Amino acid sequence: MALKDTATEQEIYYAIEVQDIGNATVTGATFDTANYANGIYFAAIVTAWTADGCAMTIYEDDAADMGTETIVGAANLIYTSPTLGTAATVEGATIAKLGCHNTKRYVRAKLTGDATSNMDVAVIAIKNPEVLPTGQGGLA
Repeated sequence: MALKDTATEQEIYYAIEVQDIGNATVTGATFDTANYANGIYFAAIVTAWTADGCAMTIYEDDAADMGTETIVGAANLIYTSPTLGTAATVEGATIAKLGCHNTKRYVRAKLTGDATSNMDVAVIAIKNPEVLPTGQGGLA
């Protein structure tokens, strides 16, 4: 029985475009995770920073408008909630990432800064599909 290769079925998106994060909350794009049972990951790319204090959080909701969103519970998180101020900005450095196996259909990431935050950040989202036998539903 042939299985789909999850690496080639991944989908990668810009979740939050590059911007300076100060003392504010920046809300990213909303992603539909139907047929992506292996989770979604958000990776933050920090290009410049001068102070700590920015954190990434994932929110989920059953509705696409995210009108009743809640923070994804710790039991459903993959990795830990990263503080981005210590993220390295050199080639070959580890990128801060946060993922989830959510219980609701729609998710999005938010970056929250504080009075000391001063960094340029972009966030990408990587959706990981279900692993199913070829021709057995899910991704074609």
